[in-house]
Amino acid sequence: MSHFVASRRYAKALFALSREQQVVEAVHADLSSVVGLLATSREWDLFVETPFGSVAMRAGIMKQLFGASLHPLTMKFLLFIDDKRRMNLLPSIHVEWISLYDEALGILRATAVSAVPLDPEQQRELTTRLSSRYGRTVVLTTSVDAALLGGLKILIGDHVLDFSIQTQLEQLQKNMIYA
Repeated sequence: MSHFVASRRYAKALFALSREQQVVEAVHADLSSVVGLLATSREWDLFVETPFGSVAMRAGIMKQLFGASLHPLTMKFLLFIDDKRRMNLLPSIHVEWISLYDEALGILRATAVSAVPLDPEQQRELTTRLSSRYGRTVVLTTSVDAALLGGLKILIGDHVLDFSIQTQLEQLQKNMIYA
């Protein structure tokens, strides 16, 4: 079974359980913090990526590390995937979880790439327009690409809305040639 398929199945099962127990937000926060720890703790990253030691030893480490700070469902899930020696799937399970979470709450994630940083008012306006266009709540992240002459590129899932100056100039050139 591919890692994608396994990650999707684990995420779906956890999401279904968290909805059933009405603890979606708690599990969401737990997963975000546990996966976020991968970027800041080399030891945790090695623990997740390398299935060394017995299951009981690893369970003890996780219980000691997280204690009561995690919701019981999250802790049971982590112990379960570790028991199945699938802890290395945790980052991809988190990605799939976020996808399910966003879908359930009607959230659409978008990234706006611009030549210069967008000010807060521009970000609000863009978020409002995208939310209106797609009929969903848009969560916008921004980044700067100095290679852009000007304008904006918006990435939503696998779609790109390209409003960059370069693209507009290329379109104008094509229109002039075929006019």
